[in-house]
This record gives sequence, structure tokens and C-alpha cells, in this order.
Amino acid sequence: MNEHLKGGLLILVSMLLFAFMGIFVRWVNLPNPVFLFYTGVLGFVILLGYVLFKKRLKELWPKRYKWLLFLTSLIGAGAIFTYFEAFKRTTIANTVLPHHTAPIFAAFFAFLFLREKIDKTTIISLMLSFSGIYLIFFQTGFSLTSADTIGVIFASISGIFYGGFIICNKKLMSMFKPITAMVYQYGGFILWIPLIKANEWVIPQRAVILTIAYIIFASLIPAFLYLTGMKYVKGQHIGLIAYAEVIVVIIYGYLFFREIPTLLTLVGGAFIIASGYVVLKAEAKRR
Repeated sequence: MNEHLKGGLLILVSMLLFAFMGIFVRWVNLPNPVFLFYTGVLGFVILLGYVLFKKRLKELWPKRYKWLLFLTSLIGAGAIFTYFEAFKRTTIANTVLPHHTAPIFAAFFAFLFLREKIDKTTIISLMLSFSGIYLIFFQTGFSLTSADTIGVIFASISGIFYGGFIICNKKLMSMFKPITAMVYQYGGFILWIPLIKANEWVIPQRAVILTIAYIIFASLIPAFLYLTGMKYVKGQHIGLIAYAEVIVVIIYGYLFFREIPTLLTLVGGAFIIASGYVVLKAEAKRR
């Protein structure tokens, strides 16, 4: 099989699996700090066990940029917490579409922190992106008492966090192997301990099974497939393939919860996807 095709298929399959995240969040039905704690612990133990088996423990304590590893863990925790909170409050489409403004915020953060020039393409993308978010917000009535409005706010914040996460990982991947960053990011489970109530530590057997299934099939495996596929696919093509998750998640929302996106959600989503396409097209020309 052609290596480029192989890489594209790996990334596509990873998107199909990542798209199950919101489904598991609803199925498990645990407070987010509890769910994030146990998924973090399980992922951390699996990854640490792999590092120990491969005798690569020294890679987890580099001489430089440990602060960036810890910072990325914090930003990733913020991204996943707000993303999961959105899933619990609004529809899957309303959650995923604002979350996918992340590449646009990544371009903005690159200007702020990496001194990359902000150009007309970034400005156009930001305008398209915010127009899409506005349309999705518009249907909720902008009421802070509405679960949908709060959900879209959380989804939008997750997009900002994830934009920062992308920039941090861009720097990390130039210096470390993926496994090093992943151990630190899953190690962020300790952040949730103060938020867990005394009566929440013991979880039902069904939740245990679903948590294990989530960490394997919606987290570790797709992450591995995604990172492997990146070796064979051009950067701008990765972004285009990744947008398949938006379509898949909306389909899952209908299949599992009978959620039908409104017209404004679809139009707003089209604006957001178009904003990402503008950035990726510009990247393709630049490279």
C-alpha cells in the first residue's frame, strides 16, 4: 500500500475513534473530575509500564523544557475538562463545531508567543470562525440560564485551550518523542483529586468497564494511529483529514442520541470548517 495512503487511512480511523469521546462521556455518566481522574490514571499506568518495559525511563526527565511538559499537561487538562462539560450540556454538534476553532486560535497564539506573522489569511479565518460561533450561539438565545448556551461557551473555551495545546505540542514534538509528552499529559490526573467528593471515589461496575473501553478505544489507540499516520502525510493534509471528525460526530449524535443539528448549527459549522480550510490552503502554498 502507498505510504501516503496508509498514513491518511490511519489518521481517518483515528478520527472515527476519537469521535466516540462524547458518546462515552454521556454513557459513563460520572462527574467529569471523577471520569478524568480514572481515565488519566489508567492511561498513565499503561504508558509508564510501556516506558519501563522499553527501559526508556530517562526520557521522562529531560534536562530542558520540563516546564513546557508540565504547562502542556495543564493546558490539555483545561481543554478536555471544558470539552467534556460541553458534551453534558448541549448537543454533540454544538460541542464539536466550536471546539474545532482550535487551529484558528493556534495561529493567533503562534503570533503572540512564537512571533509568527499574523497575516490576512489568519484575520479572514478568525472572522469566519467567530461568525460560525455567533450563529451557533444565536440559536440558544444567548441566555446564561440555558444549558445549550453554557454548553456552547464551554465548547468555545475548549477550542481556545486546544489551540494553545497545539502550539505547545508543536514545540514539544521538535524535541521529544510522543510517548514523553503523553506520559506528562495523562499524568495530569492528579489535578482532579481536589475536585472529587468523598462519596464519588467508588464508581459502579458499568462505569469501570466503560472507562476502560474509553481509554483503550477512544484515547490511546486513536492517539497512536494519529501519531503514526503523521509520519506519512503532509501537515496541511492532516488538518483536512481531521475535519472528518466533525461529520462523523454529527452522524454518531444522530445514531446514538437521535440528535438532529439545526440549520443554524450546520451553517455555523460550515463557517468554522471554511475558516480551517482557508488556513490549511495557505499553509499548503507556503510550504
